[in-house]
Amino acid sequence: MCFKKIKPVNVKLIHYGFSSPELIESKYKMYKNLGQSGFALERFIDESGLRIRPFRKEWFPPSILK
Repeated sequence: MCFKKIKPVNVKLIHYGFSSPELIESKYKMYKNLGQSGFALERFIDESGLRIRPFRKEWFPPSILK
């Protein structure tokens, strides 16, 4: 697949990939089994470089906020 043009978009993305210890452990094991190592792997268990940003309620559909 070849992209001829890349355009910026104005979308908000909320990533739930680290929403529980079980998900973190599962991802860590999966990437380790695939051969990942170093910072790329350890970032799953070392949160020292993690950036957390607040979110706005209006980013969510009303059904989620109930």
